Amino acid sequence: MNPSRILTGAIALLFASAACASDPSKFQTVPKTSGWEFGLSAGQTHIDSAAATDAYIGDSADIFTLNIQYYFANSPWMLNAGGGSLSYDDQLGFSQVVREEYTGDIYTKDSAARGTILFIEGGANYPINPALFLQGRLGLSSVFGSSRSIDNCSNCQEEDFDINGGSYGSVTFGGTIADKVEIALQYQYYLSGDLTSTVSLNVGSHFF
Repeated sequence: MNPSRILTGAIALLFASAACASDPSKFQTVPKTSGWEFGLSAGQTHIDSAAATDAYIGDSADIFTLNIQYYFANSPWMLNAGGGSLSYDDQLGFSQVVREEYTGDIYTKDSAARGTILFIEGGANYPINPALFLQGRLGLSSVFGSSRSIDNCSNCQEEDFDINGGSYGSVTFGGTIADKVEIALQYQYYLSGDLTSTVSLNVGSHFF
C-alpha cells in the first residue's frame, strides 16, 4: 500500500467535494448535539527497525481497523476507540503440509504473520470551512497476539513474537460528503513503543 497514492487520492476527493458544495450550510464539522460516528480505516504502519529485526519481519505492516467515535455537543472535543489487524511483512515464513478436514485433500500451505491492535484516543476538531476539518488527537495503542502461523489450521506450527504499541499524537485532515459521510487522511507519530508512525485513509458515517 503506497502512502503517497493514499494522500493524493484523499486530497483530490476532499477538494472535489468542497468545490461541489453549492450549499455549505448542509455540512457540519462541529455537531450541535452529541453523537456517534462509526468508521473504518486502512493504511500502513511503520515499525522500529530494531524491533522488526528481532521479530524477523519487515519495518512496515498493513493495518485495517474499525472504530467508534463520540462527539460532544457544541464542542470541538471527541473520543475515539477501536481495533483491528496488522499484517506483517514476514521474513521468516514457513510452509507446512496440511490435510483438509472435510475432503481429506493434502497440500502445502504457507504461513502468515499477523497481530491485533486496540487503541483509544481523544482530541479536538477544528473546522477549516463548512466542508473541511482538521483534527488533533493524543492516543494509546496496544498490540498483542503477534505471531506467524498457518491460517485456519489446528495443531499447526505457530511462532509468537513481540511488537508493542505505545502512545502517539495524530493529525487528521478530512471532509464531509453528502451530510453524513466523512473521509479523512490521518498521520500518527508514535512517542513510545515499537511502532514509529502510521498513515491511513479513514471513512466514517456520523449520527447526530
